Amino acid sequence: MALSGQNGTGGGANYYINSGVVKSVEVEYNKANPNNAEKVTDVELKVVLDSVKDSGEHFDKSIYVSGNYKKDEITNTIIDWGSAFKIRQFFNVCGLSKWATDDFGILPDYLAKDAVGHTVYTISYRSSDDLGEPKYRTYKMVAKNAEQIEKMFTKDVNGDYPPWKYEPNVEEMVTTEDGNVF
Repeated sequence: MALSGQNGTGGGANYYINSGVVKSVEVEYNKANPNNAEKVTDVELKVVLDSVKDSGEHFDKSIYVSGNYKKDEITNTIIDWGSAFKIRQFFNVCGLSKWATDDFGILPDYLAKDAVGHTVYTISYRSSDDLGEPKYRTYKMVAKNAEQIEKMFTKDVNGDYPPWKYEPNVEEMVTTEDGNVF
């Protein structure tokens, strides 16, 4: 089943909002989880953003947007976006909504190229690694502006879909992958 690219119906020091201009998008299908080969992600985007520090220095920030399509339990054919809705949402934020996957969930080739040059907003939030050490993680959604991404993040924090390992009370200062210190 082909899926429409259009949307359908149906802070504080513990996180920071950052914007960036899309420099590149790489699409990967059926990606095995490096920690568990039995877990495979249907589709993943590696998005490189040109971001700017408070000092004015530019840096590349990579974000990953991924998910699995909802599939028919008997035929294994794609029937809806499932957790891969984040892929559709990323391209919609980039102003790209008039497209469809093929019946196997493959995105049109032009999408990655057409997303380049668009500004998106992300949130990095306090968390910890597997050893309990403080770190920041990047929220798996993007938005067109700071208010929108903060609203989405807050809704997820307070709802049934909290960001993975969100730990707003981690006390130690940490340096993020892009050099920001909190």
